[in-house]
Amino acid sequence: MRTLVREALEEAGPLAPEVIPAGAAREARAVGVRQALHQIHEPGTPAEAEAGRRRFAYEEFFRLQTELALRRRSVKRETAGRRIEVPDKLDFRIRTLFPFS
Repeated sequence: MRTLVREALEEAGPLAPEVIPAGAAREARAVGVRQALHQIHEPGTPAEAEAGRRRFAYEEFFRLQTELALRRRSVKRETAGRRIEVPDKLDFRIRTLFPFS
């Protein structure tokens, strides 16, 4: 089984995309995706396995927050009101119809 995992890591590991931007990864002290894959599947110590797990947990939260931000921006754009230009004369006539000042 270990041989199969090692072969899969060697073949597919380089194809794994680096989702977290470099600055965010540095700030979070997260290792690269390839290193994290090796830490999870072939850990030298329990601490290495935990570091790999934490990196992928961080990536999951990063993706979630990014998706939420994109959705918020989309909703904000879709629900933004449009300003209607009204001539001053019409504005005055409309305002005089209200029972308050």
